[in-house]
Amino acid sequence: MSELQNRKINIDDLRILSRCLTADNADDESFNLTKLHGFLCSVVSAPSVIAPEEYINIVFENTIFKSEIVYQPDEEALNILVTLKRFYDNVVDELCGFKDIKCTPLLWENNNIVQYDKGSQELIGQWCDGYLKGCGLDSTWTKDETIIAKLIPMVNMASIVAIEMEGLQDKMIKNSGNQFRVMRATLPMLVQYLFEYWVPYKEKNITAAIENADKVCNTKTQAK
Repeated sequence: MSELQNRKINIDDLRILSRCLTADNADDESFNLTKLHGFLCSVVSAPSVIAPEEYINIVFENTIFKSEIVYQPDEEALNILVTLKRFYDNVVDELCGFKDIKCTPLLWENNNIVQYDKGSQELIGQWCDGYLKGCGLDSTWTKDETIIAKLIPMVNMASIVAIEMEGLQDKMIKNSGNQFRVMRATLPMLVQYLFEYWVPYKEKNITAAIENADKVCNTKTQAK
């Protein structure tokens, strides 16, 4: 069964994004598609709502497309942004369980999807690098002891610790082959847990923001 089944995005879309992210003169810090999926999973899961312009700028920061996409989008750049938006929407559907879709880390190599349970430690590490980089967009992640404990296996799995996360780096361990297989098997469940953990927090913040906006509007109305 294809791992693209029920996705809003198809294999050709993924190849377009992959080519954009890994253009010849993109540097070593650029995203690849595996890292991008991990990054977007954490952006969608974040305690606070991350604005599109914030994460788009980071995604294309080290690519040759940055000026066209971020500052002066032409037709090609707009098509890339639309494709990225569809990829983002697909991640939302996965994490929300839309039509019973499950969120499984997307691993990409040699211009094709790698079956998750066959994914190498390097690929899983790249995905975790992307996820941790996304966590860096919201400091709330590392202010919660429960979440810090949950993130430690992901930090241990990462090939490079993508961001400075206080209280995590000193807990890194060297993984044996068996430890890696256990971490790989439990990673999808961990990602789902992290998404669901922050939902009440996010809903509370959104409600508070709406109530505050209503108060401001009422104050201005009464002032008139």
